[in-house]
Amino acid sequence: PSWVFEHRNPRDRPVVVVSSGRVISAGKAARRAGVEPGISAERVPALCPGATIALRDSDLEAAEWEESLHQLNSITPFIENAPAPYVYFRSRDLADIRKLAAQLKAQVAFASNRSIALLAAIRAAPGNVLAVRPQHQLNFLRHFPIERVDELGFDVDMIEQLVLLGFDSLGAAHRLSLKHLKAQFGEGGEKLFELIHPEDDPAVPIYQPPRVIRETYDFDWPCTEPHELLRILDHLVDRLNTAMQPEKCRRLQIAARTYGGGAPLFVSRVLIEPISGLKPLLNAAQILIHKILFRGIQIEMIAIEAGALRSANPTQTTLFRQRPSLMKAVGAVHKKYPGSI
Repeated sequence: PSWVFEHRNPRDRPVVVVSSGRVISAGKAARRAGVEPGISAERVPALCPGATIALRDSDLEAAEWEESLHQLNSITPFIENAPAPYVYFRSRDLADIRKLAAQLKAQVAFASNRSIALLAAIRAAPGNVLAVRPQHQLNFLRHFPIERVDELGFDVDMIEQLVLLGFDSLGAAHRLSLKHLKAQFGEGGEKLFELIHPEDDPAVPIYQPPRVIRETYDFDWPCTEPHELLRILDHLVDRLNTAMQPEKCRRLQIAARTYGGGAPLFVSRVLIEPISGLKPLLNAAQILIHKILFRGIQIEMIAIEAGALRSANPTQTTLFRQRPSLMKAVGAVHKKYPGSI
């Protein structure tokens, strides 16, 4: 959750995400200042003055995750979408992977199996790629503090017991048998054994992207006039709006194919709020299209795509126009500045 806000607004201020009055996620700078998940939101200003406090937005998290997978899919088709924030993929294009990791400030690792790759990604610095060769796996486990597996959902009591027994690293726990771990810790022990004794993994499958709504227009002749392109964009947005009913989207993308077989042009945007309706869609699309227009461009095909779809909440309308709700205005301020009112 904190990565979402750091990624959307890259600033030097620490980021803390709260829900129901409690901290659920904090950026690296905030954690260094002592902010931990579970503490009350009121303690954050005292521990980390100047921190940006944001309310959790699950829809925004899903939209940003879908956008990140879309960018990864532009590099490789072999993606296994594990629950966020983890994803397994296979690619030989290391240069593009490093570039994407730096852009997303993601922690990326390569290994011969999923378990070691996941553990190595935890150790990787944000924006960097770490590689663990098969012959170095055991040595890597010896230097992996067992306390770090709490990030994978392991029980804190189990970790503390292992440390008290002298198994302070995954390399030390590697000596324990499945029978020992399962007898002492049950399903948690079995899960730990499978993590540090990985078997042969199945191949990473072809990526199955989430459902999107897409409208496309092919020009008979390459389009070079911006006003003509904007006219076609209006037509595509109108069709997209009709196809989306009664859904809303949180991510919008425009793709274009240029004359002469050049690289396709892509531009996308994760929206502040889920939108629907002709006017909001048209406003967002016009902002996007100007990011790919340049002098001398010749476009053969243009497409607009709505992603991160969700069902629209039904509302009771009135016969006569009313002033906007005061609660709606206060809610918008509270979302941007939690606790200020």
